[in-house]
Amino acid sequence: MRILFGIIVATIFVGFTASIACARDTYESLDTNQCFSYGARLGSDIYVKCRLSLAEMHQQEQLADETSAVQEQAANDARRRAILGVLNSNCTTTYIGMQAHIHCN
Repeated sequence: MRILFGIIVATIFVGFTASIACARDTYESLDTNQCFSYGARLGSDIYVKCRLSLAEMHQQEQLADETSAVQEQAANDARRRAILGVLNSNCTTTYIGMQAHIHCN
C-alpha cells in the first residue's frame, strides 16, 4: 500500500512539475514573439529590456495569485472556525424532513 501511495505522489509531482515547465515554455514563447512584434532583435538591448519587463510582470502576477490564494484560505479558515464555534456551543438540532434546525443558547 505504501508503494502504491509513493507511486501516486510521485506521479502527481512529476505531472505538476511538467505543467509548470510547460507554462514557463509557453510564457517564453509568447514573450519572445511579443518582443519581436515591437521590432526587437534577439540579443539586442531593447529585446533584453522587453524580456526583463515581461518577466517582472509575470512575477507580479504570480505574487498576486499567491496572495489571493492565501487570503482565500484565511477566509475559509475563519468560516470554518465560526462554524465549529457554533457547533461546539450549547446547541440543539431538530430535524424536520430534509431540514435541520439548529437552536443555540
